[in-house]
Amino acid sequence: MRFSGVVLVSAMTALAGCMSSGPETDSLRYQRMYAQVAAFMPDEAMAAFVTEEALRAGVRRFEFTTSRTNYGKASSAGTVELSTVLPGGTGVVNVTHEIAHVAAFKRNCVGHKACWLNLYLDIARRFEDRFPGAKWSGTTPTARVMRNVDRYGIRL
Repeated sequence: MRFSGVVLVSAMTALAGCMSSGPETDSLRYQRMYAQVAAFMPDEAMAAFVTEEALRAGVRRFEFTTSRTNYGKASSAGTVELSTVLPGGTGVVNVTHEIAHVAAFKRNCVGHKACWLNLYLDIARRFEDRFPGAKWSGTTPTARVMRNVDRYGIRL
């Protein structure tokens, strides 16, 4: 059976229209990251947000610890480690804090500095856009992020 060029192009165009044009929501990378996030963040919309932010920042994987002294830490290799025993260790505030560190490493920004804070603020703003009226620790996500200025002595 032979297809004319017109029929073949029409068929390819129709198939392309059926494919997702979303950022990465259908990719294997997205699905793997989402599965990791959903394991500690059961709300589907929140897990999708965290997955998107993790991928945007360059997170490669999440690991879990039973540390009672460290809520989380991030590595320049893209690993985010989260405490499963400390309250809030796997909560959105701590997870996004660590995701911001991964993004900061890409910009040669280590620690709690203004460059990290700005990346964390960007995440908080996107969160507010996606979840209007949501609170982090009883306040807006951006206000919660700004508490870190005094907490870490960040110079703006």
